[in-house]
Amino acid sequence: NVVRIALPPLRERGEDISLLADYFLSVHRYGDTQGPQGFSADAREKLLAYPWPGNVRELENVITQAVLNARGQLLTAEDLVLSEVSPRSVGAEPVPEQARGVTLEELFVQYPGNVYTTAERLLVAQALELSRHNQVQAARLLGISRNVLRDRMKRYGLH
Repeated sequence: NVVRIALPPLRERGEDISLLADYFLSVHRYGDTQGPQGFSADAREKLLAYPWPGNVRELENVITQAVLNARGQLLTAEDLVLSEVSPRSVGAEPVPEQARGVTLEELFVQYPGNVYTTAERLLVAQALELSRHNQVQAARLLGISRNVLRDRMKRYGLH
């Protein structure tokens, strides 16, 4: 006897986006008088226009990052860094340029004894690029912990 609650995705609850954004701003700013106090009109428009593939967690992460990088009393559209790629669609993204058009067989020929390392380096580099070097998001895209990602970044010189 389980009660199921159908909760539509955030993109279908536009009125909740503004409320949640205000809440996350109040939680993540530096006290009552320091940091941004609200959102500009263009910032609210940008928040409402975005499809929010990561739902509420993504919204909170965007607001947190914006608060840390904000320079004025209001968060502007420029302060809001929104991903251009849904984490769920990463598999459909193009292969990194270094590996485009290369078959697995060709990788074995080009990098004998080193295919795994080369592929891992390319995957980590692509995840970092897609996440705009946000390590938490890149780790999530790869399905690994942030500590493992940091280890791989150090190993492959990807800073």
